[in-house]
Amino acid sequence: MNKPSKTINIALDTYDDLFSDFDISTFKNRAISLDFKENLESQVLDNYDCNLKINFSLPKNKRKKTDESIIETRLKQFFIFKQITHSKRINYRRLKGLRFIAMGLVFVTLTFFFETFFTDLLPLYLANIIMIFGWFGIWTGIEKVVDISQELTNKKQMYTCFSNSKIDFINEEEIKN
Repeated sequence: MNKPSKTINIALDTYDDLFSDFDISTFKNRAISLDFKENLESQVLDNYDCNLKINFSLPKNKRKKTDESIIETRLKQFFIFKQITHSKRINYRRLKGLRFIAMGLVFVTLTFFFETFFTDLLPLYLANIIMIFGWFGIWTGIEKVVDISQELTNKKQMYTCFSNSKIDFINEEEIKN
């Protein structure tokens, strides 16, 4: 296995530091702390090399191997959930763009229908207005499909990296020496 290109070290007083203070569930189901999430995100800021290692240090007397295994699984679940959520948001935006394009094409087609079958001034005037809606729909749709927010793309990539990272728990006494 390759050596991690980036190691993130996070000092904990207890395992509870990783989880929400308001959630009293077991580690297996507990909500992840927003402070922890923001801290972790800030440490990889714009560096999405997916070869990450995350070290959590605790006092040796507070470590429990069984809890660590459960917490590691819970963190991976959280990271995968966030990755899927951002993928869905990207796909939703693209689907919305395709809907705009489809509606734009319908309006443009209606314009040609009006211009072909009507010669009166009012239908032709409506055709010009409908044409504007058509082109707006097409161009807005293309923008939504092509120009996915960089923030969404970065967050998806970041959580993909987190979900593939190696997580270790270490004794804080080993670090101080």
